Amino acid sequence: MGEIEPNANDGYWSSCIRLIEKTFVPRKSVGESRPCFEEDFQDYRATVDQNFRDILSILQHILDERKEMKTPLNSPITKIFKTYLTILIGEHHEKNLWTTAKSIQASQQVEEILCNLYSSTNLGQLLAEDDDGITRVLTTLRPKLLKNTWKTYPAAVFCYKWFLGLIKKSAILHLSDIIPTILIIFDDFVIENQILGLECLSEILEECYMEKKFVESGFAQMVFENLKKLIHNREPRHIFLLYSCIGKILNSIEFHNEFSNVFEWSDRDNILEKLLETMECEENLKNRNSYLSVLSGILNSVGSFKWCGRVIRILKDYCQHYDSKSLKITLESVKSILLIFESRLPAHCETLYPIFLKLSIDSIDAGFEEDVLKLVEDCISFLNRSTPEFGKILTQDDRIRTLIERLPEVTL
Repeated sequence: MGEIEPNANDGYWSSCIRLIEKTFVPRKSVGESRPCFEEDFQDYRATVDQNFRDILSILQHILDERKEMKTPLNSPITKIFKTYLTILIGEHHEKNLWTTAKSIQASQQVEEILCNLYSSTNLGQLLAEDDDGITRVLTTLRPKLLKNTWKTYPAAVFCYKWFLGLIKKSAILHLSDIIPTILIIFDDFVIENQILGLECLSEILEECYMEKKFVESGFAQMVFENLKKLIHNREPRHIFLLYSCIGKILNSIEFHNEFSNVFEWSDRDNILEKLLETMECEENLKNRNSYLSVLSGILNSVGSFKWCGRVIRILKDYCQHYDSKSLKITLESVKSILLIFESRLPAHCETLYPIFLKLSIDSIDAGFEEDVLKLVEDCISFLNRSTPEFGKILTQDDRIRTLIERLPEVTL
């Protein structure tokens, strides 16, 4: 290749863009009726490696000749070039049905050269320094992520998720371009798609959920209303993601509502009512642990104290019927919930003490791991500090005193 001459109708850059377009993962109409399989991308996988080699060759040439370039790197056509490369990197950033080992490696090389070309440390910095770069990527992806198209462009969906992780610190500035697509993805009857949508939502909530703009724009309430439709699902990964997102959004809505009264019935109470009802009926031990792990995130409000008695009854049942393999997870969740209700524990000590004393016997007799026994001791110690008078009465029984003396971490 000689000197880059893109002035002739920007023909050079246009040909580069066409090559990148040709390398995008194509539409698969079968996605409308069923999940895609690796065989669906057999033809694409046969050509993608060569396309990447050509793209890398072009990029390396641009990098080598950039001082001689007559078109600036911030011109309209080079911005399109950069946008398309970003999307291509996202489609091949990790192993998937349409990738090859070489395409993944090549996408990493493309990213490295692209960042070098723009003197950026990484792609996130490159996008942050471009005023409209994020919007261009989201706008370019949008036609593939509409309600009637997104299932036929699985690579675009995974690129979108990857891109949200890349820009999450700036997501608050682009909610109108981000939220509608997330709602489309998780508003689906396929549980895997719901989880994918929740993962996308979780990415942006991590950074922006407490921003006032998130609430004032109406997006917080909009997302919350849509999340409520998913609470009937019982897959453990789904449970964790769903209630983590709900907890963050409730915190945001309540924090930015100056007229909020935590002692009045609220959206949080509606969620807790349904969650506790589900927990009372749940028999699957794995699901029980999933619900326990998210419960503390929904209870973190003074107004949630009204649920203390009902929660304690659920904890009693869960601690009486446990899986020894996951008892540590159960007790970690129980401990965090006890901390929330510390001021209410004296009213429930007669229920709670027998639970943990029985668990201490089980832990010692069955030879549970030390960290499990430590958690039991922590719970008993916490109860003893919260209800010292009841603890003194309880330890007047020689058998109970002897039992507690076997727990080195518990001080009477």
